[in-house]
Amino acid sequence: MPLLYIFAGAALFWLFERASGQRRGLPKPRGASLVRAEMQQLHDDSVSWYVNHLMAIAHAAATLDHVRPLAERGDIEGLMVSDEVGKAMAALATPLDVLTLQRDLNMLGARPALAETGTMDKATTEAIRSLQQRFGQVPTGKLDSDARIALTYGVGKIYARDASALCGIRMGW
Repeated sequence: MPLLYIFAGAALFWLFERASGQRRGLPKPRGASLVRAEMQQLHDDSVSWYVNHLMAIAHAAATLDHVRPLAERGDIEGLMVSDEVGKAMAALATPLDVLTLQRDLNMLGARPALAETGTMDKATTEAIRSLQQRFGQVPTGKLDSDARIALTYGVGKIYARDASALCGIRMGW
């Protein structure tokens, strides 16, 4: 089953790269090209990490959707049968670095789209404020735990839907 998640992530990454016209290999390291090669490697590692992040939160969102009826009924014993619920909550509550935050906000449709710089700027703060308003939270512009969980759950749902549509892979249960 994990192999299917890797395939879905790789397929989405390939489609993203193809659509954005950024399909290129590492430059051959020669003098100043070495710095560009190292920067490209950091970018590739970052994208790889982000795909793993997407897969984890997609699985978490699917898990929580699966157990939602149990929670609504107050069936605590049913929720405790598996450790998957705890893992899902932990995945959604994991602290985000600013670059991942910007990518997630863009995936949820931040307008205008955020520059993915990894720097907390005014546009990122405004996008957080907008997200908080959208989810009925107090719009502070600071990424508190409620805003982070709403953000990662929403992005997980989008990624799971897209992976399912593109590859026929069902995330979660």
